[in-house]
Amino acid sequence: MKKHFEIFATLVTAALLACGCDAFLSRNDGTDEWGEAVSSAFSVREAGEHIGEKDVWVTGYVVGGDLTSSKVKFEPPFSSRTCLAIAADPLCTERDSCISVQLPSGALRDSLNLVDNPAVLGRRVYLKGDLDPSYYGLTGLKSPSRYYAGND
Repeated sequence: MKKHFEIFATLVTAALLACGCDAFLSRNDGTDEWGEAVSSAFSVREAGEHIGEKDVWVTGYVVGGDLTSSKVKFEPPFSSRTCLAIAADPLCTERDSCISVQLPSGALRDSLNLVDNPAVLGRRVYLKGDLDPSYYGLTGLKSPSRYYAGND
């Protein structure tokens, strides 16, 4: 059974890489980046202490989207594909407890935006990008280049 899973994981990873989905991070992709993401990721709370740092991992739960400079929408349906909000608690509904995340065009946006992927809501994500003092009026993660979306 384990061998079958390894073969399946290898085939899925190969298919994702072949289709240009290089932003996808798999536990079985042959690198140690998954371990790096888990061990070095800043929590949503810690991220604010590391403003200005580049190419860092941040983790949190996707709690909303459709950000403006004063609001985060926490319930579907969502209409914006360009950003989302993450928080330390998957049930968070307080804007000030969130980090805004830029979703640049490409595989990352295609996989994580809440318009096309409503099942991402409530899931833990690990994102690698640059911590900015303000994106939609919140601490922001801009220019994310890698991600992993967990099952919890």
